[in-house]
Amino acid sequence: MLFFLLQVAVATVPRRAEDEEFNIEAMIDDFVKSAAGKNTVLWWDMNAQEAVLKNNPHLRNRKVTVSTGPVVYGNETTISVGAPDVYVHWVHNDRYNKSHTSVVKKVISHTHSYTWSLEKTFALEHTIKLAVGIPQEVAVESSTKASFNLRRGSRDTHNDTTQVQVQETVTVKPRRSLKLVWTVENIVKDIPWTVNVTLRGWVAVWYYYKVQGHHLWFYPIDFIAREGLQHIPGGGVQFTAKGTFRGVNSQ
Repeated sequence: MLFFLLQVAVATVPRRAEDEEFNIEAMIDDFVKSAAGKNTVLWWDMNAQEAVLKNNPHLRNRKVTVSTGPVVYGNETTISVGAPDVYVHWVHNDRYNKSHTSVVKKVISHTHSYTWSLEKTFALEHTIKLAVGIPQEVAVESSTKASFNLRRGSRDTHNDTTQVQVQETVTVKPRRSLKLVWTVENIVKDIPWTVNVTLRGWVAVWYYYKVQGHHLWFYPIDFIAREGLQHIPGGGVQFTAKGTFRGVNSQ
């Protein structure tokens, strides 16, 4: 099957309200329908899932790829104290005239919770995986991978629990009880982060009526470039997704 690579700038993506989340699939749909003029778009495909594309070794790579840069944490940090974890243990002495000494051992759990939430983005039905380190401000040497959909409000949470054994030597007077209390504070830190998301490649469009003898045409993803969605050298577009990291560490 023959195909053409068509690079055009004849149609523009309609602007949306400033407070509305920009949806990349909707922007593509707006563009291809506008570019079609009086023709009809039977389908468009940015992932090479249509049979005519994925079954053809020359066409299956004509799709849009999504990649991300490193996560960059901001300097502003909001610190608060969450509700503490309280561990209680009672020691009883039922003797009438003799004190009792014992060693009390208790296993206390320290829970660390890390959440990356996405707050500003160009929405895309695509799940990204970020290899991210824990911010230095959290003071925990750890790294993990966060995965979430490129939609505002998406989030990924990872929990890590360590157990520490504590012991106390206590003496309880006759016919008395002693209450032992261990309190674990939960320190909450909110840190802003950003990551650059890059889209490169082509969007396939199948027209009902042939255009210059062909139904199938390819448009570079660059056609959706607009404010906040910039052209990049070598072709493609890039935007900056923003979010907040929340670390909850018990100590």
